[in-house]
Amino acid sequence: MTGSNASSKNQTSRIEGWILDLYPKNDCMVVWLKTREGRAVRLVDVWQQCFYVAGEYGDLINLADQLHIDGTSFEEKFTKPEDDEPSTVLKVPVQSVREAERLAEKVLAHGRYGRYELYNVDVKQSQLYMYEKDIYPFGYVEAAVDQNGIHWKLHDSLESVN
Repeated sequence: MTGSNASSKNQTSRIEGWILDLYPKNDCMVVWLKTREGRAVRLVDVWQQCFYVAGEYGDLINLADQLHIDGTSFEEKFTKPEDDEPSTVLKVPVQSVREAERLAEKVLAHGRYGRYELYNVDVKQSQLYMYEKDIYPFGYVEAAVDQNGIHWKLHDSLESVN
């Protein structure tokens, strides 16, 4: 079952289970669920790792022009716990942690090591995916798979002991 190849354009398939494992493969995240019936189900979601750069808006525009990376975009994100409003940040897509680290060094050097703040550079891909999707290992979830990918709904709580 894949997030990008659902059987019909308008059809959504749903499956519930516990998250057993997940790992990146090519431009996707592979997620294994174990259903209540004991079946192991492999899901594939098209997903790309990214990191974020915060700074003055004009500096971010200049940086985006300098990087020349397809898929960069501006997003609104909270960058500090005490923020009342989100800030505009530059989203930089990457293919691997190694590429993220290489580009992060380039960004920091471009900003003379003081102009930019970087987020999500050295976080493992599987962790980033779970953060973005609001899921966690061994959590009981519902996966709705359609032509747009996998949409996760958590049916569990971190405080649950069963």
